[in-house]
Amino acid sequence: MNIKSIFLALLLFYSLPFYGKENIDSLVVVANTAASPIDKSLSLLELANFYAFSSPERSFEYTENLEAVIESIDDPLERAKVFSKYGYVLFSRNQFVKATEKYLLSRKIYEDYGVEKELVLLDNNLGLVYERKGEYPRAIALFKRAYKGLDNFSHHRKHQLRASVCLNLGSAMQGLDSLEKARAYYLEAIRSAEISQMLLPKAKALHNLGNLSFAHQEYPEAKNYFEQALFLKDSLRQNKSMFSDLVGMARYYIAIDSPYYALPYIEKATLITLENDHPYYQQDIHLLKHSFYEKTNQVDSALLEYKAYKQYSDELIRSEQTGVVSNLMYQYELDKKADREREANERWRMLLYGGIFFLIGLILFLILLGLLQRQKTKKVQEEKQRIQAEKELVEQQLDFKNKELVSNVTHLVQKNELINVVSQQLFDFKSGLRMDQRRKLASIIENLQDINNDEAWEEFSLRFNAVHSNFYQSLEDRHGKLTSNERKLSALLRMDMNTKEISAITGQSPKAIEVARTRLRKKLEIDNTEINLTSYLQAFGQETTV
Repeated sequence: MNIKSIFLALLLFYSLPFYGKENIDSLVVVANTAASPIDKSLSLLELANFYAFSSPERSFEYTENLEAVIESIDDPLERAKVFSKYGYVLFSRNQFVKATEKYLLSRKIYEDYGVEKELVLLDNNLGLVYERKGEYPRAIALFKRAYKGLDNFSHHRKHQLRASVCLNLGSAMQGLDSLEKARAYYLEAIRSAEISQMLLPKAKALHNLGNLSFAHQEYPEAKNYFEQALFLKDSLRQNKSMFSDLVGMARYYIAIDSPYYALPYIEKATLITLENDHPYYQQDIHLLKHSFYEKTNQVDSALLEYKAYKQYSDELIRSEQTGVVSNLMYQYELDKKADREREANERWRMLLYGGIFFLIGLILFLILLGLLQRQKTKKVQEEKQRIQAEKELVEQQLDFKNKELVSNVTHLVQKNELINVVSQQLFDFKSGLRMDQRRKLASIIENLQDINNDEAWEEFSLRFNAVHSNFYQSLEDRHGKLTSNERKLSALLRMDMNTKEISAITGQSPKAIEVARTRLRKKLEIDNTEINLTSYLQAFGQETTV
């Protein structure tokens, strides 16, 4: 959007009250054909403001779809400007809640961009909203904040705005019945207006001082203020704004019992009313005429004027009520929207907190699970290490006992062989002895053989059971009860001993050992000649306890 179009739009907005039908038609064309969203927005707002009092329904139509147009404005500062204008239109339609919202949206953007001067103007406008709502303390706070920000402006502009802000402060103070403070602010407004050579704000301040004096029944002072205000407005050709001062002068003469001196002022005020068919003017002029006729004892005319006054008063009340209802409906929608957003935020917050708590719980659970798993793994490792150590110890002990058993068997064989050699030598020696010596020697050889066999077997059996403790049990579980000799032969064969070694231990001949082996095979039901008896026996008693 170029500078020329912006200037034109603003010029149209502020000069709108002076537009005729042709100008309004031009605005409608601009609103319908404008390519720029800011041109379209300002045109719609100008039209809405024009119809705010005369045709509220039509005014509402022009702002019905305005939100979408504003959202399409890319420049935030331009959007802030439109929000500010929109707030003014809403304020004019008594939609105070919505006006406040738009002003605050505009203020937020200007605040973010550091546009201090616009913040001063918005604080002043927001103060006007709260003043109209009767919230005077809040209005005064905003006006004072605007007052403090006036130093950001040039000297001339500062006093222009100070005159306006002081007028608003005086009006708000008057609403709180702080009349002396109101008077002080009006006087300050006059001084600033004189410095800035702004005659209209001065005239307004004079008019307000006239109302204050009239309320205190200080009629001469009131007359003086009204006359000064009328003179200034007349010099400015502000005929429309002269209405309130003409009414003030008429009220003054009626109050001092000179009602017929009020007639010229009533007539001029009536002309202004006819030119500007506004309910506020109609209400005030009929009430003024009612007071005149009542003072001059024209009862019928007074009654007619009072009825007309009531008609316009009721119309204004209905209009204000429409605005109130609109405000209430809009506030209700805002509250519903806020409730939905709050509920949505609450749900998201609950989901977020739930997710966080779940995540924390999951992390703690995983940490605990990890610690337990680590502890379990550690215990398993320790148990494995213990079992491995015990296994290695058992294997070492078993290996040692196996070695000890083999060593013992070897020793027994060697000892028995030696005994057998000695016995054979003694037997050979007895042929040269007498009979009684032979019998004695034979007894010694026999005893030597018996002692050797018993001692050899007891020692072997002890060591064998230590290494193969369940050998006999598993063998008999499979093949039934074995005789003592079968048990001995099975054990010696389990040790992988050959016939000669078994013969040396048992003292039996090799042939007898072979016969015993054959019988043991039958006992064990080993019919297959390919099965080795020794290998078969070694399969029993593998589980070993130490």
